[in-house]
Amino acid sequence: MLIDPPEEPDAEERALGLLGSASRHYTHVRGAVSEVCTVELWSFAKPTQAERVRAELERPDWWGRVAGTHLVLAHGVRLERERGSRTELSAECVRLGEAAHERALATLRGGGAAQ
Repeated sequence: MLIDPPEEPDAEERALGLLGSASRHYTHVRGAVSEVCTVELWSFAKPTQAERVRAELERPDWWGRVAGTHLVLAHGVRLERERGSRTELSAECVRLGEAAHERALATLRGGGAAQ
C-alpha cells in the first residue's frame, strides 16, 4: 500500500468546493498480473458539492459514493506482462471503496470528521 500525502486543491477545484483530498494505492500481484486500486477521499464544503462531483465523475470503471461532505472514489488498473495495462474496476477494488465509505459514514455518525 502506498499512501499519498494530502493534496491542496487548485483554483478550479476550490471553485467546486473541494477543500482537500487524500489517496491510497493498493497493489495485488498474481504471477504476470498486477492489479492496482486507488481509493480517494475528497472533502468538500457542502454535501451537495460532493454529490455533484460524484455525478460528473460517474463512469463504468469507477466506483463512487458520498458520505456527508466527503466523496469516496475507487478505480483500478490491471497490468499484464506483454499485454500492457487497462482500466478495470475489480471486485476487490469495489470492496476497498465500500470499506472506505463505511469508515467515512461511521466517522460521521460519531460526530467527527473523516480522516
